[in-house]
Amino acid sequence: MNIWTKAKMTNTAQKSKRFKGVTVATVALSILMSAGSAGAAQLRNRITVEGPSVTLGDLFEGAGAASSIIVGDAPAPGRVEEISVSKVAYMARSNGVKWTNRTPATRIAIHRTGKLVPHQVLTNALASSLEDHYLDMPAGATLQIDLSSGSNRLFTAQDVLPTAKVERLSFNARTGRFAAIVKAPADDLNAPRVRIEGKAYPAIEVPVLSRQVSAGDAIKATDINFVRMPVKRIAPNMITDQARLIGMTPRRTIRMNAPVRINEVELPMVINKNDLVTIHYNVGMMSLASRGRALSDAGIGDVITLINDRSGQKIQAIVLGPNSARIEPITPLQIGDVHQS
Repeated sequence: MNIWTKAKMTNTAQKSKRFKGVTVATVALSILMSAGSAGAAQLRNRITVEGPSVTLGDLFEGAGAASSIIVGDAPAPGRVEEISVSKVAYMARSNGVKWTNRTPATRIAIHRTGKLVPHQVLTNALASSLEDHYLDMPAGATLQIDLSSGSNRLFTAQDVLPTAKVERLSFNARTGRFAAIVKAPADDLNAPRVRIEGKAYPAIEVPVLSRQVSAGDAIKATDINFVRMPVKRIAPNMITDQARLIGMTPRRTIRMNAPVRINEVELPMVINKNDLVTIHYNVGMMSLASRGRALSDAGIGDVITLINDRSGQKIQAIVLGPNSARIEPITPLQIGDVHQS
């Protein structure tokens, strides 16, 4: 081995020792840094609270014994508010929470969970405040409250019964539009106030067909749904009482879920032209009956003209049901026209 080769091997060995030394030092430093990071608190990515206060435990993972320290008031239920990073850093440092601020932001968003006040609870509160403006509503009508889009932003805390109270109200009697300041819950003096806008008007539930009913088929209660309509849109010939719809039959196709007009339905035909009909006639304790042929179709309660089988005389009678009619006792019949039953 020559001198140059021996020198080269010596140099390589020295470099290898230096490299190993640097590597060991780097690993040691990394371990120390890791140990330091493991003991440091981490700011949460999304900060959500349920109660009325924000604590260091809400803000940081690893806040330890300082977790219960209150930083400030929480937002109102359902709201988002911000807190300054400088305040968070000060509270962390003052209470022994190790945190290195690496965020470029200057403020931190905090969201408080909340329970949306149910639509019915809110509209009932509004209706109670507006009822003095609608003292002359028609029978059967109630006050309909339509909220403007996005108007229901009223929340309560998760553990609170959701109630609402209208504190101020402005109302336009001509248009029915209103703006109200509402708070929730109703009995909380410090509850947040929200502006709610919308429109109020008297409305009534109108029976509509829930399925297609063919002409000749009787409408049943199970065929009926209800829709709410403004009173001012209800025409005089619309059927508003389901009792006037049940048992009727469409004269022609009736659109589903649309108000039904009186002239769109009739009683089902229980007697057809040329049917043989039993004619009843009661006089005191005596009941007489005869038969006649129908000259037209007729439904229950209709007055129908019949030709008596025996005499050929035309008789008008009131239809009682299928193939059955009654003569009103105005003038006596000839005995030959009827037989005792």
